[in-house]
Amino acid sequence: AWARSEKGDQDGALADCDRALELEPRSVDAFAHRGQARARKHDLDGAIADYSRAIDIFPGCAIAWAMRGMAKRQKDDREGAIADLRKFLEIAPSDAQAPAVRTALQELEKRPR
Repeated sequence: AWARSEKGDQDGALADCDRALELEPRSVDAFAHRGQARARKHDLDGAIADYSRAIDIFPGCAIAWAMRGMAKRQKDDREGAIADLRKFLEIAPSDAQAPAVRTALQELEKRPR
């Protein structure tokens, strides 16, 4: 799914994730990757739902927190985005994505309510 998504084949990535979830309905990776494919197709509600499922199954899935926060940011859910991005930084402060998440968080915190 990840490789297909990176190559721009979001429909293929979604199909791969759906098959993976048929085999393993609690697959954190499948939910996270499906969320990414949905976000890339501009289905932010679907992406947020998939990231939320990944987080429900494994609250320590840092990337799901970051990606859900970014999707919420795109939907102008400022408070939700801030909470999710802060959680990502709490879980994985030295992750390779942390600098970008910090920048996004700072921009959100400066934005008027």
